[in-house]
Amino acid sequence: MTSTPEWQPFSVGLPSDDPTLNDRKCSPFSVVHHVTHLDAAHTILTQRKLRAGLIGDESKLRKHRILVNWLSPNTWTNGSRYGNVQFTFRWPELVEGLKFYWVEVMDHSIKAPRILATDRNHDKLLEPYDPTVREGPWWHSRERGTHYWNGNHTLEIMVERDIDLSECKEIGFVRHNPNMCCIDWKNCRERGMYDFKAATKFLGGHLAGYGFASAETAKWDGPPIEPKQLRDAWDSIESILTRHTKKLSFEDGSITVDDSMAPVLARSLFRVFATAPRENVDEEQLRNIAALFANQWAVLDACKAEFTRVFGELRERPI
Repeated sequence: MTSTPEWQPFSVGLPSDDPTLNDRKCSPFSVVHHVTHLDAAHTILTQRKLRAGLIGDESKLRKHRILVNWLSPNTWTNGSRYGNVQFTFRWPELVEGLKFYWVEVMDHSIKAPRILATDRNHDKLLEPYDPTVREGPWWHSRERGTHYWNGNHTLEIMVERDIDLSECKEIGFVRHNPNMCCIDWKNCRERGMYDFKAATKFLGGHLAGYGFASAETAKWDGPPIEPKQLRDAWDSIESILTRHTKKLSFEDGSITVDDSMAPVLARSLFRVFATAPRENVDEEQLRNIAALFANQWAVLDACKAEFTRVFGELRERPI
C-alpha cells in the first residue's frame, strides 16, 4: 500500500476562470523573491551574485552541507522576517532544467513546505517532487502554461546554486516585520523599518559608496529599482533635508550646485541617511554639512542632481 506523500495536505486547489474569485489555495505566480537585510543586500551588489549558503535552521538538510539560496512567491502582510530589500526573479527561467525534491514542512505559525531545486542528483537523500501533478504546494499546469502555489502556506524554495545578479528582474523594498527577525530579533536595527525608510538608507548607502563619501559614485548598474519606490525614497530624503535646513542661516556657506564640491558634499549627506538609526538622522551632522552650501536650494538641487545622475530620472508624482 502506497503511503500518502507528505506534501499532499498542502495541495494547490483547482484554478478558476472567474476573475471575481480569489482562492489563495490556487494562487498563480510567475516571480519569486529573495528578501534580505541591508548589509547583505549591499554585499550581493558588490559580489554581483547571491551566493548559496549553508542551511542554518533545523532543516533535515542541515548536516549535509548543501548550499542553497532561499526564495519564495510569498509576500508578508505585516512585513518580512528576512529584511527589507527584495530581489525578484522570474520563476520559470530561474529553475529551467532543474530537478525538484521534497524536503520537509517547517512547523512555524504558518506551516512552511520546502522544495529543493537543483541540477544534482539527491535521489538517495530526498524524494523527487513532480510539479506537474497537482498534489503539492506548487503546481505547474502545462495545459494552462501557469504556475500555481497554495498561498495558505509559506512555500519556501531552496535553489542549490549561486544566482547571478543579472538574473534579477527588479529590486524593491518591503517592511521588516516588527515582531520577527530571522537573524536576531532582539538586536536587529532594521526590525519594524518601513519600506521607504529602508529605501532611503539602502540607496543613500550606495550613493555614499556604502558608508564613505567617494570621489564619484558610478551610475547604477544593478537590476531595475521599482520606479515608485525610487520616487518615494527621493521624496523622503527631500522632505527630511527641507525640514532640517529651513532654519539654517548659511552665512558661512558658499557652495552652489555648479561647484565641483557639490556632488562630494551631497554624497556626504547621503552617508548621514545611510548610517542613521531606525528612527532619525543625525541632525547635527546633517546641518553641519548642509551649512557649507550657499542656501537651502543649493542643498536640495545638489542632492537631487547626484541622486538622478546615479539612479536616473524620477517618475513624475501623480497629480
